[in-house]
Amino acid sequence: MELLGILISIISAIWVYKDAKRRGKVGSSAFWWAFGTFLIWIIFLPLWLIERPKLPHEISSNDLPKLCPHCGKYYDGNPFYCPYCGKKLRL
Repeated sequence: MELLGILISIISAIWVYKDAKRRGKVGSSAFWWAFGTFLIWIIFLPLWLIERPKLPHEISSNDLPKLCPHCGKYYDGNPFYCPYCGKKLRL
């Protein structure tokens, strides 16, 4: 049973390290995520799954900031009115 826990920790740490490198984390950051996962995988693995950056193909157009045609400032989300100038954005 102890061997199974160690095996899960090793496999999880390797996966987190490779995933972190693939998602653009530098070597030391990827290493620390993997090291934390190896030591306490029950905490660090879910944290990594929540915190990990999105890949370019995972970013939808709704996540990108949009330009207000009235005031020229960028805003996030999909509001009915511009949060800066207050003019209507959608019909």
